[in-house]
Amino acid sequence: MIILAALLIAVSSAAADDAPSFCLPDLSRQKVCLEELIKDGPLVLDFWATWCGPCVKALPHLQALSEEFADRGVTVIGMCADSPKTVSRVPGFVQGRKLTFPILMDTDNEVMRRYKIANLPYTCIVDTSGTIVYSHLGYKPGDERELRVRLLTLLGETECDGR
Repeated sequence: MIILAALLIAVSSAAADDAPSFCLPDLSRQKVCLEELIKDGPLVLDFWATWCGPCVKALPHLQALSEEFADRGVTVIGMCADSPKTVSRVPGFVQGRKLTFPILMDTDNEVMRRYKIANLPYTCIVDTSGTIVYSHLGYKPGDERELRVRLLTLLGETECDGR
């Protein structure tokens, strides 16, 4: 119980920290940097891998959130943690699941280390000032509802705004 409480405190304390800066290649090998991304609006960073079962289950929900919030300035970014040994599978994996949000490749897990992530999936919201305002470790069905509520709150919207 104490370990669980410590873990929850550690995960919760990640909120309100500055998001570590990064530049990573996307699937087209174009460099994408945090500072450029947050100029357009809040970000959902989802750290995942093709071999991670809970990650794979979360991806369709992230795609739906990406589509729902795109016109409101929110960008969902998939932070793929596949290693150089499995990275060749990623483009086909993404295409097969019809993921349209940007996928960045963290093949050496350097960005994961900067964000102090030890397990996948890990999702966080970064506001336009570069602050992590929400973070969540793991995935179980229904977690996407909390992520959606957090995004609505960040945008100053409610469920009753007709969206």
